[in-house]
Amino acid sequence: MRPDSAWRKLGRTILAMMLLPVIVTAGTPQVWFCPLDSYFRQSVGYGGSPQYMSLFTPDAPWSKAAAHTNVFKFYSQWIHQASDADLRAEFADLNRRGIALALEAGALTASSECGRGVEGQGGEGLLKLALRIKQNGGILRYVAMDEPIFFWTLYTGKNACHETVDQMVANAAVNLRALRAQFPDTLIGDIEPLPVSAPNWLPQYQAGVEAFRKALGFPLAFFDADILWDSPTYLADLAAARKMAASEGVPFGIIYNGDGSEQSDAGWVQSATRHMAAVESHLGSPDLAIFQSWHAYPKKLLPETDSDSFTSLIDGYFRRRTALTTSIKGSALHGRLVAADTGRGIAHASVELVLSPTAGKGTPIEYVVAGNVPPGTESIVFGARVNQECTCSGTADFLVSSFTLDAGASGVVTRDFSNQLKGWGVSATGARVEGGSLHIAVRPDQSVQLNSAHVPFTAPVPYTFRVKAQVAPESSGSGYFALVFLNSAKEISRVKIPLAAATRSLGRVTTDASGRYAFPLRAEGTEPFQVQSSYAGSGDNWPAQSISRKGP
Repeated sequence: MRPDSAWRKLGRTILAMMLLPVIVTAGTPQVWFCPLDSYFRQSVGYGGSPQYMSLFTPDAPWSKAAAHTNVFKFYSQWIHQASDADLRAEFADLNRRGIALALEAGALTASSECGRGVEGQGGEGLLKLALRIKQNGGILRYVAMDEPIFFWTLYTGKNACHETVDQMVANAAVNLRALRAQFPDTLIGDIEPLPVSAPNWLPQYQAGVEAFRKALGFPLAFFDADILWDSPTYLADLAAARKMAASEGVPFGIIYNGDGSEQSDAGWVQSATRHMAAVESHLGSPDLAIFQSWHAYPKKLLPETDSDSFTSLIDGYFRRRTALTTSIKGSALHGRLVAADTGRGIAHASVELVLSPTAGKGTPIEYVVAGNVPPGTESIVFGARVNQECTCSGTADFLVSSFTLDAGASGVVTRDFSNQLKGWGVSATGARVEGGSLHIAVRPDQSVQLNSAHVPFTAPVPYTFRVKAQVAPESSGSGYFALVFLNSAKEISRVKIPLAAATRSLGRVTTDASGRYAFPLRAEGTEPFQVQSSYAGSGDNWPAQSISRKGP
């Protein structure tokens, strides 16, 4: 879905030792590696990489990445299903390389009352897993629990347990003690998802960390974040979780991966690279950097010299960090790209410039999506949602002028605000019509539901859905414009156009010998706007971004 020819939609402004405890220094994370093994998972319909066992040979082409890797993490399914020969080969190779062995597994035991099919279960199998590792020559140094606090105390779906943190920890402790009877020095840590919808998630996570310390008699070795990357609040929630972990004296880890929607090795690696760059440009390095996949990609693990291989992502993490500073002076954008450690300019680097409006002013942009009216449709409703009926949260500031369903010869339906809010239902504090457009501005703790009156429409034909609007960049991820198809009884389907600022590419500039560049902005008019400068990085350098604004 794209706006008109002069502008294009930007989806989101993305713009983060063997057998030793987790001890890291500032800016030097402990590196964990966990590719998906080749075992086929019936539950998701795919397995991992056919190259998996190729990692564990002396001449495997990931020597540089392996030298950076402190811990290799296995999934419990692999330990259960792999042959003894494969396990022995893996453990021997990791021992030769000086890489510690970790296991990710559920720690909780489900009951007839709750927990069956819920993530985090399977803890009754920990002893069997420990024995298989031990019998094949492995020394289990770490166990990463699979999201016990969330799924046993906050999760509200099917077979939810709704336990207290003390009940949850007592359940897990039985299984963890059985495992530690085989490996007394094994360190226990936790993985939890974020952001999550439960309003009390952070106090509950902290209570869980404290309950584990009390029940086990020692603190968790780490607290790792499994991030929902498309949430607009993930950076703020990461910062809050990191602060909580620090207050408990627990090292904080971040899982760097794709979002699961990628359709190729290269796409997944590029997505993971963007995620780690976004996190670390805002928050700095975590205590643990975990490179992990449970997605269908990447299948390609080797060689590390290929940019679409998983091991190349680890190498890329250790590139030189960069910093990009920009400012708008007069009628020009000025910028400089430097090495973060030395401050020296990076010459001959390509920087992409993208412009977007920063306030609800100016000419509306047309957002467009096409489709087919579903059979059985009897009416349509235009509307918008902010911070409700979606996995979304954030600030929103936009003006919307009109909604149109264009079905050609079958009819064109348009609804606008020329008669103020007549024919509309809106739940939004402070929503008002300004110059023929509806202006909505809300905080993350507020929500909006905008609906037109039902419009009769029955033809099952192709259509084009258009929305004319001006969306400020900070609105990205907070909601969507909607076209709803209904029959006489219920909603049939809903078309969503995500709220995101329309953007226009200004092109690319190249830095000079000192890392500087300048770009004229004389034709951009007097409306408030921002320019995002983006350096994609290189084989030697990390990516960098900067935003400069002009006007209020």
